[in-house]
Amino acid sequence: MGHIFIAGMIPAPHEPDMTTISHILEPLVDGLLLLNTVVFLKTPNFPNGCRILIHLGALIGDIVASHKISGFASHSAIFFCSWCKCPKSNMMDLQLGPSQKRQETQRLAIVWRETSTLAKQTRLLKRYGTCWSELNHLPYWDPVKNVALG
Repeated sequence: MGHIFIAGMIPAPHEPDMTTISHILEPLVDGLLLLNTVVFLKTPNFPNGCRILIHLGALIGDIVASHKISGFASHSAIFFCSWCKCPKSNMMDLQLGPSQKRQETQRLAIVWRETSTLAKQTRLLKRYGTCWSELNHLPYWDPVKNVALG
């Protein structure tokens, strides 16, 4: 078994909005979905082919990028944490809030995505700290556990 780290950067000069990030992520997610089952790949080292399975293991980035890409509100939002439901007003207590859960986070992301207006999406994001990410299409993706801040 081998592991490969692939680095990616979102082009500058301006920080992209969520729509732009979704368009950037869509082809990557489509490719990962195709490779979500074992496939045989011929290489010079394996002329008869070898079995490969490719998954996105972790999203690593600064807090601004990782929150936008994984579907969480900004670090300055009321619900700023991708691991717990600690409101910003309790941040100085240095206590974790109730844990974020994969199913609930993804359910709220789907509600956000299916909301008909930008104003309603903005209210949902402020209220719950969650919005849609293209990564939620990946059946193994856990937005709470697969995000690391670097």
